[in-house]
Amino acid sequence: MLVAMFGISSLGWELLAALAFFRFFDIVKPLGVNTLQRLEGTWGVVADDLLAGLYALLAWRSLAWLVALAGA
Repeated sequence: MLVAMFGISSLGWELLAALAFFRFFDIVKPLGVNTLQRLEGTWGVVADDLLAGLYALLAWRSLAWLVALAGA
């Protein structure tokens, strides 16, 4: 979740979006997240959360960019 929240400066919609995207990617496990979960020991748990966090970061940053673009 910390990866997903990177760069958030307020407790507004961006934090909620990061949380929602992280939970979505952690549950659905697209594009390699499921593969990383199968790593040996606790490495799989950590690795799949990191990749889900990265996907969530990219998703909310893209959403923030679209919102800023629409407002400009």
